[in-house]
Amino acid sequence: MVTNLRIATLNTWGTRGDWKARRPILQRGFEALSPDLITLQETIVTDGYDQAREILSLAYHLIHQSAREPDGQGVTTASRWPIGQALEVDLHLTPRTASFASTCLITEILVPEPLGRIWLANHLPDWQLDHEHERQLQATAAARALARLNADRPGHLIVAGDLDADPGHQRSVLDGPPRPRRAQRLLPRRLGECPPRRARAHLRPRESVRRRLGLAFPADRLHPRRLR
Repeated sequence: MVTNLRIATLNTWGTRGDWKARRPILQRGFEALSPDLITLQETIVTDGYDQAREILSLAYHLIHQSAREPDGQGVTTASRWPIGQALEVDLHLTPRTASFASTCLITEILVPEPLGRIWLANHLPDWQLDHEHERQLQATAAARALARLNADRPGHLIVAGDLDADPGHQRSVLDGPPRPRRAQRLLPRRLGECPPRRARAHLRPRESVRRRLGLAFPADRLHPRRLR
């Protein structure tokens, strides 16, 4: 009988940095945490390589974003339970979003009763500092897609991902909990959730100090609101 679950979200940072050293840490970390649902961002998937499968056990069902970057980078969702419908929300909503594989991968997780169906959104919007307008549009598109799916086949809604913005901006569009509770930091920073300082030296000055926002929160009260 399934009455609760554990979810983890992580930006894997692709295979950048010292991947040979980071890989076993990720493998041991996920094995120790044993989450039921995992949303990964910036995973590398090509015809001959699957980074998510490399760090996760065979117990997980995987679904990958199909519209990935040229090097195979995109998002991946993993579930211990079977996966039903999947939808990739097109987040290329202005010309400025063309250079990044933004997406919201919404996956139907077929959890046994009494918990039942979960709609899990793996959200990865535009990352650039001056693209908050695009992130607002992208959050609205994701919220509308979730609302449509849930109206047709009701279930629990969970939004997780690397939101790349201040929570206040995202809350102005995703009218969910008044203050989304930050997911407990289950994975230590060394697992690769953001680049080490020395690896960020090539970034623009403001980008190198921006806080990364990785959240997982229930969104059963999520309602898209029209942007002004």
